[in-house]
Amino acid sequence: MKIRADFVTNSSTSCYVTIVIETKDGKQYGGYFDGYEANISSDGIAMNEEGFTLEGVLSLGTGREVLELINKLYDDRMAQWEELDRLFEVTDRGGEASSFRKMGVRLTPGTQKEVEALPVSQIRKIKIFERWEVDTYFIDSVAEANLETKRETLAVARKDEEEGDDPDDYSVAKGSTTERIWKD
Repeated sequence: MKIRADFVTNSSTSCYVTIVIETKDGKQYGGYFDGYEANISSDGIAMNEEGFTLEGVLSLGTGREVLELINKLYDDRMAQWEELDRLFEVTDRGGEASSFRKMGVRLTPGTQKEVEALPVSQIRKIKIFERWEVDTYFIDSVAEANLETKRETLAVARKDEEEGDDPDDYSVAKGSTTERIWKD
């Protein structure tokens, strides 16, 4: 008989990251990363001096460089899980397309190669939605970079789950919002 002496948990924790790139001509490309390792902090996306910011995006040339910047913000986890090269190959295997519709995204069918080839000069907005779920609470974070106004906002909301709560009925509008104006 074997006896376990180490710590055992039955915790169910997950994190989902959704990326939406909106072009100046109105196209919206959606990318999706699913994995516990995506989350850096259990407090949601944190905008600070050294942390999560898309401020340098205007100096980049292509959509591929934008994806590499986002990957770096997530501590290279998308590349480590071999997801970086297929973020925008949306299928509906896990309900991704319906998730985009719930967020109000008019998903433009596209491919990873189309997103990677986009010139940054043609991108209007970049939005990153992060959902962190633990047994007893969940955190929704939305980071949005408007490349035309050079403004970046971050909204974070935490909700302690109670019996029968539906996490999809909670909005980041009920949380805190931070705004940053990029330097020229």
